[in-house]
Amino acid sequence: MRRSPIPIRAAILAALAFVAASAYAYGPSWGGTAVHEGLFAARVNPAALGIGNATGIGVSVPWEDSFRDGSSDFAERWSLFLNLPALSYTTERFGTSYGHDLSTGFGPSRRFLLGGSWSWENAEFSDGRATVAALLRPTRTLSLSAVRRGVLRSGPDTTLGLGLRPFAFLGPIGTRLTFGLDWNWNEDHSGKLALSSMELEPSAGVRLSLGYDHLGERLTAGLQLSLSQLEIGTQDSIRADSDVAAGSAYLFLPYRRRRSITREVVPSIIVYEHADRVRATPTVRPWDPGRPFSAIIEDIEALRVDNTVTAVLFVNQRFQTSFANQMEIYQALLRLRQAGKRIYYYFDNIPHTAYALAAATADAIYLHPTGSVDARGFRYSSVYLGDFFARYGIEIYNFRSHPHKSGWDMLSEAGMSDAERENWQSYLGDLDGHYREMVRAGRESALTQDLDTIIDRGPYLSANNALEAGLVDSLLYRADVEERVTARHRFARLRPMDQVPEMQYDWAPRPLRTVKLIYAAGDIVPGRGVRGVNIGADSLIEEIRSARENPLVSGIILRIDSGGGSAQASDSIAYEIARAVEDGLPVVVSMGALAASGGYYIAAPASHIVAGPSTLTGSIGVISIFPNVAGLLEMFDVGADSVLTSPWAGLGNPFERMTDEERMLVEGSTEESYQRFVEFVAASRGLSVDHVEGIAGGRIWSGSRAREIGLVDEVGGLTDAVRAMRRILGVSDLDLREVIPGPLSPALAEFFVSGEGLNLGSLLSASLPLGAGVPAELRQAAQEQQRLLELALLEPGRPLYVMPYRADWLE
Repeated sequence: MRRSPIPIRAAILAALAFVAASAYAYGPSWGGTAVHEGLFAARVNPAALGIGNATGIGVSVPWEDSFRDGSSDFAERWSLFLNLPALSYTTERFGTSYGHDLSTGFGPSRRFLLGGSWSWENAEFSDGRATVAALLRPTRTLSLSAVRRGVLRSGPDTTLGLGLRPFAFLGPIGTRLTFGLDWNWNEDHSGKLALSSMELEPSAGVRLSLGYDHLGERLTAGLQLSLSQLEIGTQDSIRADSDVAAGSAYLFLPYRRRRSITREVVPSIIVYEHADRVRATPTVRPWDPGRPFSAIIEDIEALRVDNTVTAVLFVNQRFQTSFANQMEIYQALLRLRQAGKRIYYYFDNIPHTAYALAAATADAIYLHPTGSVDARGFRYSSVYLGDFFARYGIEIYNFRSHPHKSGWDMLSEAGMSDAERENWQSYLGDLDGHYREMVRAGRESALTQDLDTIIDRGPYLSANNALEAGLVDSLLYRADVEERVTARHRFARLRPMDQVPEMQYDWAPRPLRTVKLIYAAGDIVPGRGVRGVNIGADSLIEEIRSARENPLVSGIILRIDSGGGSAQASDSIAYEIARAVEDGLPVVVSMGALAASGGYYIAAPASHIVAGPSTLTGSIGVISIFPNVAGLLEMFDVGADSVLTSPWAGLGNPFERMTDEERMLVEGSTEESYQRFVEFVAASRGLSVDHVEGIAGGRIWSGSRAREIGLVDEVGGLTDAVRAMRRILGVSDLDLREVIPGPLSPALAEFFVSGEGLNLGSLLSASLPLGAGVPAELRQAAQEQQRLLELALLEPGRPLYVMPYRADWLE
């Protein structure tokens, strides 16, 4: 059979457009209405646009024998498809006329899609013709379609399609053989078989197809070749009553990656450069820095199952996030290594916790010859402003339920208390144990001394000292790393990580069980809050309630990264979670770096709680804060007085000192709020009040210790929480819908809350140097002090379930 060349003019047109296009020179070999979902989807079955595989731009030109002898010109006939997700515009030239199509496809899932189009010639839009279409794919092996053309005209025709993939149960390999049949009804014939087709992909990126047009008695054979984001195809056809051949060729630049003719022939080493800054939540605003850690885990999973990938090279990826998130990435990298992939790291300088991640998972670690390795123990540091405020006549009344509830000690005290030191020694000891365990697991045989001795001597500011200690494998410049890695993998080529989605080859419907994955990150505040900044109680409650009332939602996974906040807001959220569980909607909590105080309170009523080994949780206790500036006013001879209509109407007045009676009132409220906290945890977790009392009192715990004392059910990450939800629902897969509650617009709750008549946050900012050249730790400390004041002033004097530390500041 003769094969047509790729049309030169079509290729030039596509190159000038910088994109590919599709042309309507469609033949039976490309498949029928139940099968085709690529380049020609808008014309074959508009409903298939909803799948997304047709997205892209391309051009195609039909041809016949007359083109070859010069009696016809390619430029006289061509078609152009501009395919957006779920929407397509097509223009087709035939001689001096132009045809146009505007098509759409959509649906609630890949199982069932609807579509339609409007077609017209030249400028006669109102005289167009309508098409409606449907596509149903109930299983991996079966596809059904219905397309009705000329709906608004007399004599419309209807096509019913059937697609079969007999070996789809074999997984991805089963998508490489497809059969299609179409039946047609119109005025000329009723229920006749119109088209039959077969498509075979014997090797990745190479597709062979056959089709037979039963009505036109035309046999067509096609060939399609694909690179990652380039597809070319050609087809030849001949009628049974003619010896004149015809066909078409096309060039297509799709948005979604195709199986490539080079991908399985040449193994790949992936150069991964998307994990330097890691976000704890999905991206809220386009300018938000960093890649979400869940996306990084998805990338690693994609590399694990990609048979063409032999190794991954991380280049200067510092994994700037909490140690808890790093440990989740660590588990994903372990699964990558278990799949037989090699992992390499190159650093100019290796940060503290990033070293543990690299050491635990690397086949080799390369360091710049003048680099450093920050291998050492953990540290928590804080500044204490009690004496500083006292010098200026400012007093912070700090009502704690217990001494271990020390979150506001940095504002009210002159230094670290014994209770606070005990808290941090316990928690940091657990983190340090996990850190050393990770390093030992990956590098114990390479270390030249005992690990404890090496860490006690760290950090290693000299690259040669790090090499002598066995912390790294080689000292190399960045330019030499790729050569070293490729030398260990013959025939492999370096390439970056693909950041575009892959074509959906599988007909399998999305899982029937939909689960909301709700991210709750930041301080818990009343009202709606700000998306990605804090947890607005009203916004989070709305999401939980909508899931509870939606019969299509089967569960909630709540990802918490919060040290708490308003006691009342926390209690309202926890009530809504408890109500969802009582109504039979499972709620699984996944704790991130921090789920303490109010962050733990909202987790307690969940069906199942999963915490990371290094998650900071617990801190069951209460604080009430009253800033007072009476001394400051006196220092500057500023008078203050009040008129009261009841004895305690002046409670919380920052211009007058608190009386003994007012202190007793606040202490009683704090104690009552604490007892409610303890009793709520005991009832929610099925524990005795005495047991909770023994582990509460403001004490903080790592996730691994929290499992031992009954505060959580499982140690693991978000992946384990998803697995727990699948187990509860009894399904093998889930349709996860990510949600970050709250409006995008800023509000007072967005880390700027002014006190009435006096902005203490601004006073503190003015008192401490925050400009360029100031050490980052001092800037962070000043910013955290301002944040604490602002949170306190959000509900002055009200009980707070808060442990206001940020776990990503720990070193």
